[in-house]
Amino acid sequence: MRRIVLLLLLLVAGVAVWRLGERLSADALGMAIGIVLGVLAGIPASLLIVASGRRRENDDERSARARVEPVQPVYQPPVIVLTGHAAAPGGGASLDSRGYAVPPWSQTQRRFKLVGEEERWIE
Repeated sequence: MRRIVLLLLLLVAGVAVWRLGERLSADALGMAIGIVLGVLAGIPASLLIVASGRRRENDDERSARARVEPVQPVYQPPVIVLTGHAAAPGGGASLDSRGYAVPPWSQTQRRFKLVGEEERWIE
């Protein structure tokens, strides 16, 4: 029964292709055949890519099973943060939290230069 259905389906597809071939121009037929053959040529390359991906996944699973978890956590070096000093409130030298002397900051006023058609300092 399956063979009869398959033969009948193949016959109908062949008749449909024959009718389309009569109606289409030679350029259109050439393009259709080129597209079909191009797709068929790409199948082996895609199968190779899929097969290599599966092999890589299997290798990853094996290496994950063979890996032993460490008993102790991995050593991490200490983090050292360097920051600037704030201005001393009394204007003189003061001590920070570790006992080091913090030099007084000079309280000079900032000057801005106007640049453009005329250059001058803004007071």
